Formats: sequence, C-alpha cells, structure tokens
Amino acid sequence: MSQDSYIGPKGAADPEIDIDIDFFVLLRYLRESWRFILISVTIAVLITACGLRNATPTYEASMVVAPLGGSDTGGGSANGLQSITSVLSTLGGGAGESPQFDQFQYKISSPSVVRAANADGQLYAWLYPGLWNANTRTWIKPRGTQQVLLGIVRAFFHKPDWIAPDEVMASEVLKKQIVFETIPKSTLIAISYQNSDRAIAIAMLQRLFSEADRQIRDQERLRLKAQMANANEVLATTQVSDYRMAMAQVLANAQYRLMNVPDNIDYSARQVERPFASSLPVAPKIGLSLAMTAASVFLLSVFTAISYRIMAAELRRRGRDIPDGAQLTLRNLFLFITRQYRRTSYGLRR
Repeated sequence: MSQDSYIGPKGAADPEIDIDIDFFVLLRYLRESWRFILISVTIAVLITACGLRNATPTYEASMVVAPLGGSDTGGGSANGLQSITSVLSTLGGGAGESPQFDQFQYKISSPSVVRAANADGQLYAWLYPGLWNANTRTWIKPRGTQQVLLGIVRAFFHKPDWIAPDEVMASEVLKKQIVFETIPKSTLIAISYQNSDRAIAIAMLQRLFSEADRQIRDQERLRLKAQMANANEVLATTQVSDYRMAMAQVLANAQYRLMNVPDNIDYSARQVERPFASSLPVAPKIGLSLAMTAASVFLLSVFTAISYRIMAAELRRRGRDIPDGAQLTLRNLFLFITRQYRRTSYGLRR
C-alpha cells in the first residue's frame, strides 16, 4: 500500500477515502523540497538586503534629566511636608510623581512650546523635511501619486486635498516621537528622540527642553509676582496685626522663592546628561531584519511545499495530471496554478 493514498480491495483508488499521511511522510516531503525552500529564502534575503542597502539610517538622541520637586527650588520651611513627600517618593522610585515634572513632560511637546521653538522656522524644517521653507516661512504642497490619490479621496468627502500642519498637529507628532523612560534602579529619566540626521536629533531635543523649561520658569515667576503684589496690597489696606504678620511671611516666602528662579540654571528638570547621539544608527537593524526575513520565508516556503505535495498526492489519486511533486520549482508551481485556473474557467463556461 502506498504511503500517499489508500488503495481499495480491487486496486482502484477510492475517491471517498482521504489521504493517510503521517509525520514521516511530511518529513519526506520537506526533504524533497529543499531546493525550492533554499531558492525562496535566498531570493527573499537578497531582496531584503538590497532594500536595507538603500534604507535611510535613523539616529537616536538621548538626554538624562533628574526630576525636581518644589523643595528643590527653595520653598522654605512652609514646604517641609512637601520635602518629606518628595524624599519618600524618590526612595520609592516615583520620580515621575512630581507635579512640576509632570508639567514639564507635557510642556516639552505642547503646542505653545512648538510655536515658540519654531520662532526661526527651523523646527518645522526638521520635523517636516521638504514641506517647509524656513526662509520664506511657507509650506510646500507635496506632490506625487500618493498625494494625488489622497486628494481625490479627500475631495470626495468635501475636504481640502491637503492641510498644512500647524502647532497642534506638530505637537501630536512630537508626543509620539519623544519617549520618556525611567532608568532602572534610579529616579533619573532618559528622554530620547529619533531622526535621520544626528545633528537635528540633538538640536531638536535641546531646543524643546530649553523652551519648555523657560515657559515653566516664566509661569512660576508670574505666579510669585502676583502673590507678592497681592501681599503688598493686603499690607497696604489692613491694620490687623495678625493679617499683616501673615502677609509679611507670605511676601518674604514669595520673594525668597523668586530669587531661586534664575535664568542660568535648570528649573523644571536638572540636566544630568546633555543631549547626545551615537554614530551607530538604531535603525535599520541589518542582522535582525535579515534573520526575520529568512525565518518568515522559510516557514512560508515549507508550508507551501508540503501543501503542494499533499494536494499533488490527492490529485494523482483521483487521476488528475499534475507536475511531479519531487520536482517542485517556482516554474512548475506557476504552471500548475495556470493550468488549474484554465480548467476552472473552462468548467464555469460550460
């Protein structure tokens, strides 16, 4: 009895009985298909290698910061409880629990920071290369087949064929590209940003950090000055000694904190390591890409080869003509598919 089919008592193939295939038969099919598998994997690896050769490398710029709490800016004895909370949070690894640092994390990619950081027009040129002219401060409408097709689809829904990016759209892009990660066994935060140009990646990270830190510092100054103005106003209008003592203490604390918000030091987060980028790109990963391609195509070709031989055994059992399964090549597979298509089309016409 054949390993590929079951033969009835009279020696004729019974169409009602399925093929009885065991594990060893599948191994034999796999061994017979080694040429097809090898050629498929080789072609896929070569195509992937050619694509990787022309791929644009991506570099990652990183900086390390230490979150600052309210007590780090000189809050005085009135912030004793906040200082204790900050210390406990630090010991527990909760570096990101500082409200001031949470504000910084939002600010670094906020629309207001994007607008201010693009004062010279360079930020849009970095973020949207080829679409923004930094000299004329104008957008360049993209061209090409993809834009034409997208414009047709948008016009069908009565929308503009192209919308120039603004601060909100740029902010959403940066939120996806800027990554905050806590360094293990520490309270330090690593901030990273990727770009195809190392210099742009470093400059982008430094510019966004400086602008976010400046805005938070300016907001704190405005708040302290308003607090001082209110204390002075209360001191000028009240004669109650308790109120005057309380306002004098508030005024002194506000003045002390205002002195601790200078321009020449980091306010929202202290830079432990300024932005830097390695000369080794983070993408594409050539070895990993080639290995994944080889593994994927290997599994797919194995499945195709074994399926082809199982189908070939079944069709031969039914007396149908099919290329020899032991000679499976890309040419034979193409011829078989074409032949089956013609037979199906002829049967439908009849």
